[in-house]
Amino acid sequence: MRATLPAVLLAVACCAACGARTQTGTPPPASPPTSTSTTACAGTLDLTDTDTNRDTCVRVGGRVTVLLHGTDTSTWNPPTADSDALRPVTDTKGTRPVGVTAVTYTADHPGTAHVTAARAACPSGSPGTLKCALQSFTVTITIR
Repeated sequence: MRATLPAVLLAVACCAACGARTQTGTPPPASPPTSTSTTACAGTLDLTDTDTNRDTCVRVGGRVTVLLHGTDTSTWNPPTADSDALRPVTDTKGTRPVGVTAVTYTADHPGTAHVTAARAACPSGSPGTLKCALQSFTVTITIR
């Protein structure tokens, strides 16, 4: 039994040495960079009041239509863009339903635009009482 213990220890030491790596002056090869997936920008965007606080993008030359649904007594003010990257165009859809405010833009050049609008959200109440809230709409659009 005593003779086998040194042989076992020697075998374990040899096996451990076989798996050992020696350090050289050259670092291991770098792994290839991983590609970051980006979603392509849309050619046409149709946005509604449910899209408020959304960040999205549209291609240069694309169209953005904003349709905001209010009521017959509380309509949205016309949406405005804070950048000339979005140019308002004539809406060719004709008359919209009562309470719907609409604007269409063409994406003229790369940039970022914030489209905003607001409306008074007042419940029906007795005249002379102020019980209104301001409902706002904001969308950030990147034009690429």
